[in-house]
Amino acid sequence: MRAYSVPCPDAGCRAVEFEILPAQADTFAESGLSYPTKFDLGKTFELDYNDIWFGVPPQAPYGQNPKLGILHPSLFRRAMAAHTAATQRNALETVR
Repeated sequence: MRAYSVPCPDAGCRAVEFEILPAQADTFAESGLSYPTKFDLGKTFELDYNDIWFGVPPQAPYGQNPKLGILHPSLFRRAMAAHTAATQRNALETVR
């Protein structure tokens, strides 16, 4: 599963989101991100892990992108809370 992510110039998240910010030095460094990023677990999609989506561009004018990082253990609770909120919201929308 992949979550939509967007640069987050403003602070704050909805219940279905979590942020990774440069102020969280170890967390941000291990993430492999270049910019502060907000992940929206209310908008997810399946994406195959293959060269079509994750291969290095043929001439790589901007370096060896995409980079794959990790989710630092200190973010597990925030990510799980966002996932739980998204799951509950989706369940409510299904009932309607």
